[in-house]
Amino acid sequence: MSPGAREQVDAYTERETSPDGALIVEYDIHPQRMSHETRVPRLILAATGETLLAMSDSLYDGAVTWGEGTRLSLYLRRYDHGGGMSVEVDWGRRTIAIGASEYPLNQGAGAIDRAFRHMVRQDAPPPHAPRPDRYRAAFVVIALTLMLTGGIALTAWWFTPAPKQTLTKLPDMPSQRR
Repeated sequence: MSPGAREQVDAYTERETSPDGALIVEYDIHPQRMSHETRVPRLILAATGETLLAMSDSLYDGAVTWGEGTRLSLYLRRYDHGGGMSVEVDWGRRTIAIGASEYPLNQGAGAIDRAFRHMVRQDAPPPHAPRPDRYRAAFVVIALTLMLTGGIALTAWWFTPAPKQTLTKLPDMPSQRR
């Protein structure tokens, strides 16, 4: 594979190399709900095959932007959370920077997990999370509407007279023999 190129290895793996060919980013592709896929990045040294950074689970989705020298920017989001974050990786120094904090690269996955948990705690609930207070008024309105409609229907049924049967023709009587 030529430096800077991206290739499809198989149906569930994609591989991209750094412009200088020293680092491989391997993306494990995981199908999620509603036809979505996550591309979970793993950073591998090309010369030794050593894994420098591997995410903790398949809910991460990532994309790499190559920087100068041994630097790259890794944009990550979690499939089960809204939003995302960029982390700066310097694989030459073996460090990862999340915001103003810098960590050893071998602790990067744990630091990213903690940063996402912290980000979720500070934000409002994810957009897909139900909020009972939002639906309470709607539930009450729907319940009252159904009760009122049911009461009207029952009252109309109760007080509607039964149809009268009218006899327009006398039925034939059987003959009696003695």
